[in-house]
Amino acid sequence: MISLGIPGILQKTCPKKHTSKNKGTRHFMHATQTISLYQGPAAWGTPNASPFCTKLLCFLNAAKLPYEICNFDPIKAPKGKMPYIRYQGQYLGDSQLIIRFLSQEFHVHMDSHLTDQQKAIGHTCRRMLEDGTYFQILWSRWGIDANWAVVKKAYFASLPPVVRTILPEILRKAVKRSAFGQGVARHSFEELETMLDEDMSALSNLMSKSGPYFHGNQISEVDCTLYAFLSSLLCAPLPVPFGEKWKSHRPFKDYIHHMESTYFLKLK
Repeated sequence: MISLGIPGILQKTCPKKHTSKNKGTRHFMHATQTISLYQGPAAWGTPNASPFCTKLLCFLNAAKLPYEICNFDPIKAPKGKMPYIRYQGQYLGDSQLIIRFLSQEFHVHMDSHLTDQQKAIGHTCRRMLEDGTYFQILWSRWGIDANWAVVKKAYFASLPPVVRTILPEILRKAVKRSAFGQGVARHSFEELETMLDEDMSALSNLMSKSGPYFHGNQISEVDCTLYAFLSSLLCAPLPVPFGEKWKSHRPFKDYIHHMESTYFLKLK
């Protein structure tokens, strides 16, 4: 994945460690066990411009793991993308592989209450979002000129003026080439909207009606991905709306509100 094509700012220092007053992270373990999380900027009132970074942030907060946020340094990224982490001197990339590693390292069992069928449904939904819906969102931001103007400002505003002028267009060309190779750029906007509607309808039908989480009254790993993608899709103020009708879909609105108020206390 190219994390919605967002580059990092080359900066190698980390801010203060997160405490119980910072976006829902609580109960630190020993300082040597703090996780350094490398990611890009936040945007539009969401935890991060990249759904994969938001996904990992959500997992860290829900699991109450100790972490500090650092700016993305592509030189150190194990897989050349974000997010990635440093833990006890080891660098690890890919949000799902990181979650798997941290779950084992910190004995987190977020899916232990699920049946095998529920786990399979959650896995399938996650793969749909990450390997399908993701590219639809990507193209709606980087491929449509009017949307790109808004996206460029949100993603690159903190860069130095000269870099801010040159780098975004270079990256956009690379993203568009990648999107054409993947196939999403070969579709019309209407075709992409239909694909998105099918994805969102499937998610809406599968979401539990008996609790605030995807599977009911207790969070599971799929919630980290689902929140990340719904907030990324539905909170972006783009001049050419993509998935506009789902912004008023009450189950999605309630779901985003619950996740933000529970795991991202200082987001708004």
